[in-house]
Amino acid sequence: MCRYGMPAKIVVFNNGGSAGMEEIPNDPMLKMRPNSLIWGARYDLMMQAFGGHGSYVEDPKDFVARLTRR
Repeated sequence: MCRYGMPAKIVVFNNGGSAGMEEIPNDPMLKMRPNSLIWGARYDLMMQAFGGHGSYVEDPKDFVARLTRR
């Protein structure tokens, strides 16, 4: 999406508990499910590395402002 300038918004809800892990295991390539969300992972920084915009929100009150940012 970043490469082609596609207008999209992606929301990653990561509480690290409902379907994730609290900490990274010693050998993550063998012991983690591919759909695991890791507590504390900065997916916003991954988006920035791809050339997009990423926002990290902890307080739900900040969510709408971040989502409507252009």
